[in-house]
Amino acid sequence: SPVPTSPAPSAGPTEAPTLVPVPVPTPVPTSPAPSAGPTEVPTPAPSAECQPGEFLGQDGKGCLQCRNGTFSLIFGALSCTICGAGRFSTTNQQKNTNCELCPSGRFLSKGPQNASWHDSILDCLPCESGTFPNNERTECKPCLPGEGLNGKTGSCDACPPGSSSPKGIVPWPCTQCNAGSFQPNASSAVCLPCPGRRTTKKQGSVRCDACRVGYYITTSTNEGNGRQERNTWGAHSEREQKQCEPGTFDDGARTYDHGNACCLNPEGVAKIVPVGVRTSDSLEIEFGYWRASQTTAQVLECRPRFACPGSKHGAIHNESNFGNNLCEFGFTGPACSRCSSLFYRDSVTEDCLDCGDAGASVG
Repeated sequence: SPVPTSPAPSAGPTEAPTLVPVPVPTPVPTSPAPSAGPTEVPTPAPSAECQPGEFLGQDGKGCLQCRNGTFSLIFGALSCTICGAGRFSTTNQQKNTNCELCPSGRFLSKGPQNASWHDSILDCLPCESGTFPNNERTECKPCLPGEGLNGKTGSCDACPPGSSSPKGIVPWPCTQCNAGSFQPNASSAVCLPCPGRRTTKKQGSVRCDACRVGYYITTSTNEGNGRQERNTWGAHSEREQKQCEPGTFDDGARTYDHGNACCLNPEGVAKIVPVGVRTSDSLEIEFGYWRASQTTAQVLECRPRFACPGSKHGAIHNESNFGNNLCEFGFTGPACSRCSSLFYRDSVTEDCLDCGDAGASVG
């Protein structure tokens, strides 16, 4: 049989006693065992989520309404917020979900340190005479130059472009710039006069977009210099440069761009016309003068003068102000210098007469 690997037990007792096996202990549970009886502190019952204008009470049992001078905007608020400067809140049988702005002519400078400073409309104090509240209703001050009194809010607001307010101590509403003046910026104390030949089409302008009487405004630019389109003066290109004033002006502080150029009306163009409506294609031609097309400012004198009766009064945007439409009946050609077909020239009067009428008189 195989030889055993472990030593055989001794016949006599050993010197050291044999150890008694120790059993492995069972782990002690970490959570306490449930008590047989009721606990001393009751478990809180779940509460409903508080609405805006409410907050959760300290006992956690219910929602309370925000008191005057405070508000809450969110669901489930744990507290209400005190109104800030310029605002107050009163319940008035409604929940305080926001704070109201102090009314026109009143202010409230105190901040959100104490709810009692914001719990009544009477906390908003009236402004002193000659002063007005700002938009936040936190202070009153005189309107500054460039500001106007807003009749709806009772506050001093910046004047918009196209208007001004010269006074600040006494309330002075913003007024539109008069015709012939402009203001491109907000918060301005004065309006600026239009330079050179320029004026405005109406009040409240931010630039001088028209020309004074005796001038017309161009309808397009040439090489970005604000002058009229090329060859509007026909062969007189040098004259074009002399007669047209660019729309860009520099007053030393800044550059103002008023648009297209203003050009001097040529001789033969009506000068007493409504301001700001004359362009190179709407020149009203006077008696005794003629031009070839609506796009030219070259006006020629007619010979005889009665051959050119001029534009039909007020008809400035149609075909009556150029070409044969400017010729008297029986005349045609450049400057109405020729007689139409079936007409002949009277050598004494220079009038163009109907050939049929001449034949009838001879017969």
